[in-house]
Amino acid sequence: ADALAGQTGLKQQRGSMVIEFLTPGSDKGQAIRSFMTEPPFAGTVPVFAGDDLTDEDGFHAAAELGGFGILVGGQRPTHAAFRLPDEGAVHAWLEQALTSNSFVLETSVEPSYRRI
Repeated sequence: ADALAGQTGLKQQRGSMVIEFLTPGSDKGQAIRSFMTEPPFAGTVPVFAGDDLTDEDGFHAAAELGGFGILVGGQRPTHAAFRLPDEGAVHAWLEQALTSNSFVLETSVEPSYRRI
C-alpha cells in the first residue's frame, strides 16, 4: 500500500478492514459536496450510508448539506444521525422508501450511538 501510494501520489486512508486511496485533498465528504452541485442532485437532500471509519467525512457532509448519514453495523461514536444493523436492513429501508416514495426513517431505525 505504501509503495502504491508513493508511486501514484495518492494518499492512503485506513479504515477498519480497508485501505482507500484518494487524490490529495479529497475525501467522501468532498465527493458528496461536489455531487450535490450537479444535476440531478442539486436541490435534493443527501443521504449517505456507510459502515467504516472512512465514511465519517461523508456523514458529516450529508448533515452539513441538510441531509443525514446512516451508520451500518454496530454502535460506535459517529457523525451519522441514524444506524441500521446490517446491509440487509439498508436494502429493506431503500425498498420501502422507493415503494412508498418517502425516504422518512421509521422508528425501526435506531439513532446513532453518539454523535462526534
